[in-house]
Amino acid sequence: MPLTTGATLGRYHILGQIGGGGMGVVYRAEDPQLRRQVAIKLLLPELTRDETARQRFLQEARAASALDHSNICTIHEIGQTADDEFYLVMAYYEGETLTQKIARGPLAVAEAARVATQVARGLSKAHHGGIVHRDIKPGNLMLTADGTVKILDFGLAKLSGSEALTVPSIVLGTVAYMSPEQALGERLDHRTDLWSLGVVMYEMLAGKVPFRAESAQAVLYAITNRSPEPLMTIRPDVPAGIRRVVQRALERSPADRYQSADDMLADLGTPISTATRTKAVSTGQETAVPSIAVLPFVDMSPQRDQEYFCEGMAEELINALSALKHLRVAARSSSFKFKGAALDATEIGAQLKVRSILEGSVRKAGNRLRITAQLVDTAGGFHLWSERYDRSIDDVFAVQDEIARAIVDKLKVNLLRGAAAPLVRQGTEDVDAYNAYLKGRYYWNRRHAGGFQKAMQAFQEAIDKDPEFALPFSGLADSWNILAFYGYVPPAVGFPKAKAAAQKALALDDNLAEAHTSLAWATAFFDWDWRTAEREFQRALQLNPDYGTAHLWYAFFLSAMGRSEEGRHELRRAQRAEPLSMMTNAAASFFMYLHRDFDRGIEEAQRALELDPSFGAAHSFLANNYAMKGRFDEALQACHTASDLLERLPSVDAWAAYCHARAGNEAKALEMLAQLSDPSQKRYVSPYHLAMICVGLRRLDEAIEWLVKGYEIRDNWMVYLNIDPMFDEVRADPRYATLLMKVGLVDS
Repeated sequence: MPLTTGATLGRYHILGQIGGGGMGVVYRAEDPQLRRQVAIKLLLPELTRDETARQRFLQEARAASALDHSNICTIHEIGQTADDEFYLVMAYYEGETLTQKIARGPLAVAEAARVATQVARGLSKAHHGGIVHRDIKPGNLMLTADGTVKILDFGLAKLSGSEALTVPSIVLGTVAYMSPEQALGERLDHRTDLWSLGVVMYEMLAGKVPFRAESAQAVLYAITNRSPEPLMTIRPDVPAGIRRVVQRALERSPADRYQSADDMLADLGTPISTATRTKAVSTGQETAVPSIAVLPFVDMSPQRDQEYFCEGMAEELINALSALKHLRVAARSSSFKFKGAALDATEIGAQLKVRSILEGSVRKAGNRLRITAQLVDTAGGFHLWSERYDRSIDDVFAVQDEIARAIVDKLKVNLLRGAAAPLVRQGTEDVDAYNAYLKGRYYWNRRHAGGFQKAMQAFQEAIDKDPEFALPFSGLADSWNILAFYGYVPPAVGFPKAKAAAQKALALDDNLAEAHTSLAWATAFFDWDWRTAEREFQRALQLNPDYGTAHLWYAFFLSAMGRSEEGRHELRRAQRAEPLSMMTNAAASFFMYLHRDFDRGIEEAQRALELDPSFGAAHSFLANNYAMKGRFDEALQACHTASDLLERLPSVDAWAAYCHARAGNEAKALEMLAQLSDPSQKRYVSPYHLAMICVGLRRLDEAIEWLVKGYEIRDNWMVYLNIDPMFDEVRADPRYATLLMKVGLVDS
């Protein structure tokens, strides 16, 4: 029953209506007893029509009223009218809703972050109390005069684990802010609130909600099936870190979303006290897992010639610690980004989301080593442990193991294996072989053709010194795989050598996740043996669930198999494992290209270039996505930059030729096609990429002929034939369908 100004409800005098929605009407009222103004929400009678619904509402309302937090509106009382309608009496605040604020235009980035932080703090309190709001939206967020954000209206709130309040014909929540699971009527937990907060953040920054349509049903369809317009294209000034927060909050699957408001707060830059980092509501996940980043050790040797050894020390410790239960270890690609950075432990910890950092130095003189190591708490910046080791070079493995055990002791981490077993896997007793292996990995991580050649020489030197040492064989496999995939060597040369080296590594040590991953890649992209490849990927991830490269390569394999959603899941896991990896972020751009999400592909490439503007692969994948958008001038510029950085890689030149053809410069495209297809040239050029130029020139028969050649020589790019948007124009050709069957991408 609507209330008019001057009416009474219990002891309260109604001063006027201030809002309303699908759950009821909100009034401003005066409490004459305590001489204060309050807000009263009169609920729709349908919501508490039967006794079960009434008892559930009372249980949930009582729990919500027990919440005491500066960012949550206080509930004073639960009442019932003579007509058996329920109402909530809440604190009344002077100020404006976030809806009113956004109506005047998008918020400044800093202000939006402050609002989101306060909302996340309030949600953290509610979620730890077992309460899920279920209707987070700007209209339920009050900005008070002193700048405090208050979460209003827990009228939709439910206790974690309780049955959802469902009423026929009543939509629970506000459509534009509903999570996919809420839109589909599925069971909800606290992560639905984090999605809604992501929508609110997007709206604060963009000035509009991410999912818009003319009808509620169309909005629901967009929420469950489409990706929003990238923030980068709307607000280029929004920092990458804030964009990532929004993107992760809006992951369609709850498992890929933030698992707690505390985790979201950490990404927003808010320190979380140890006391509040308890188990996440309803998922049983522990968020207070000890975490560490191992930084590259500093070379203090007189000749400054031990950089490879310093990096190797850190990498070996990362590998050892990653095998421990209940310890989260930042990936090498992330922690090594801070090599030589003038940042303190607190800043590094905030960026890597870790609670401790291991740093150290190495001084080598002759056969003697002086290794120092210190463990630092990132919250307070104080030292947890430090030690100095003066040893012979022959004792390097023992020193690594001592450091790892000291970390385990200080962080109180459980061991995965027996306490007496060494944490650091020695692999060889030959220190010279070990040194050569470290040099190989040092050069391999530089990721360019010259670096791979030096890496392979070092790996072979390690093998010559100790033929039973498995790790350098794995290094050789990785090197041959990358050289063949990018086209620095022909597939028929590189992939069989990669496969042989991986098999040798596994014959010596079947527990090397890296070798299983390399074998999987060669088996998929050259042998086209999908079943064996998938088995090897899964074995690698069983051995090391946090191995980012395995997740990344598996993502591309799954996509090539037409299993795009599984591929997206693996890509997200790779990005979580290595958030600061240039290669992972750049590869995400190519992944989006393959799935025709070109705007997102551009954003992912730009994100990688924020990490390193000189990373050639990111420029190359940026060009791919620009080209598909018809932005040929920008694509050509990206191609030129990539070509310089990647040592005139033919695939990049092929993309440039395609862009020239589609931009109307057919003569230039034909000239480049003639140069690249010239049989007298000494470098390998993929027929797949020559076919791409022919598509650009609309010489579709020639394109098919080159693809047939690609099949005959088992070109690795043929694996993408069923999903690559480049070949949409020839997809209807019967010869194309025949190729798909021959490669094994569709059933014959």
